[in-house]
Amino acid sequence: MLKKHIKILLLLICILTFNSCKETTDYPIGGRDTHDYFGNARFVVLLGWDSSNNKKYYDLYDQSSYNSIDVITNYEDIKPNVYAIGEKGYTKLNYETGEFTQSLSLSDFSNEDQIIFEKLQKNNN
Repeated sequence: MLKKHIKILLLLICILTFNSCKETTDYPIGGRDTHDYFGNARFVVLLGWDSSNNKKYYDLYDQSSYNSIDVITNYEDIKPNVYAIGEKGYTKLNYETGEFTQSLSLSDFSNEDQIIFEKLQKNNN
């Protein structure tokens, strides 16, 4: 009988330990449409489906304002920034501050940023 109680107690401790290791954020993560998230999950890449073209797409999305930043074709997370290429051109998002820069021209970004965007453009083809 004592062995049974000890096993139950150990099982309970294991369950509580694993449950406490669960990642918590200020915003929901792990939804079926969530492809990736950054920082506290305020910014996510959502997977969408365009039924008119029968094609999937990715949406860089701000969960705090419920707004799409851009429909993107490629992105890279280089902490604390996400670099993305999409319909609105080039996007550099700092997910720690919530600030982002968008432009159709690479010349609006620093040389370091331009190198990252060029690499993304190459990997996109």
